[in-house]
Amino acid sequence: MRTAQEVAEALREYVPTGDTRELRMIRDDYAGALWEDAIGAILALVERGEISLPADLEAAAWEVVRAEEAEALRRHPVPQTT
Repeated sequence: MRTAQEVAEALREYVPTGDTRELRMIRDDYAGALWEDAIGAILALVERGEISLPADLEAAAWEVVRAEEAEALRRHPVPQTT
């Protein structure tokens, strides 16, 4: 599995240019090295049909997101109610 940084760097070329709030957020995340946030924002563009990615790169991006979610749940488990 590629690291979040590697995936984010590969995604960079697919981010459209423009000055919307969302695109500024993506650029800020890249500048601040918040790789998972940038990947999530780019995948949101994909889900809305605003951009498309090669299938293998999109799959790698989702892997990073799922791994981050699993790690977050591991660190902060959701309490189980009975």
